[in-house]
Amino acid sequence: MFRYIENQDRTFLFGAYRGEKSQLEWILGKQPHRYEKLYNIRFNKDLFSQRRGGVISEQLPDYVLIYNTQNPQDGYHLFPCISSSIKEQSDMEALGYPNPDGSYVVYSLGDELLSEPLDIRKLMLKALPNENVNVPFSPAILKGKDIANMVDNTKAIPAVAEVEQENVLRFIDLFAGIGGIRCGLEQAAREKGLNPVCVMTSEIKPYAVNVLKENHPTETITGDITKVETKSIFPMALIFFVPVSLVRRSVLQGNAKALQTPEGQCSSRLNAYCVTRSQRDSFSKMLKVS
Repeated sequence: MFRYIENQDRTFLFGAYRGEKSQLEWILGKQPHRYEKLYNIRFNKDLFSQRRGGVISEQLPDYVLIYNTQNPQDGYHLFPCISSSIKEQSDMEALGYPNPDGSYVVYSLGDELLSEPLDIRKLMLKALPNENVNVPFSPAILKGKDIANMVDNTKAIPAVAEVEQENVLRFIDLFAGIGGIRCGLEQAAREKGLNPVCVMTSEIKPYAVNVLKENHPTETITGDITKVETKSIFPMALIFFVPVSLVRRSVLQGNAKALQTPEGQCSSRLNAYCVTRSQRDSFSKMLKVS
């Protein structure tokens, strides 16, 4: 059970979704179908566009707490926030977002958390105390201690939205180049009945980044992996790999010399976010690493 008082110093994006427009289905990846959860809010480039109910910074919260504008008390959900990126209107169209208009901040979400009950309407009054100044249902950044004061154990525990799990293989692509190794991974995964989803790509060479953006327009290309906060790395069942065959094989096999290279050191630091040893061994066999 997630308890807000135990996360009082964490940041929460408190936002809304339109139940009558089936926006929760889009957030959960039900319609259109995809294997990742996303939440978006308007990205405003200046203070004068704030009236549209968006934000003017790309601040990455620790969690995203969303509620149904039609029925806030019975339709709120809590997710860990993995990463964020700015998406233009064309990107949102490619993601299947209905009637996009302008730029958005899109947050990649982890699996929904079972949390203690809140008085959501009371929290809404705290987040938006003056509707004459604030746009109704506009997003707000709150601290866990602020939300903890709104816990009400007389209310029902919020129901977790049902999402079908369909053998999803989530992975990050480190030192991605133009994405050739990734293609092989995705093909091998599909042959094993898995649905591969890249939750983060890291590459620093400008020409390679341009190719990746062209081939994967809806994804976020991260730069220097050593500057990425660990909270931005998807915490569930990740596989990472280095697209340099010798280093990749050595790291997967636990070669000590490979771990002394910058790629190997990075892999070592990220090891806590990888799948289990048995799963890594299965992955090695799947890619025929010898």
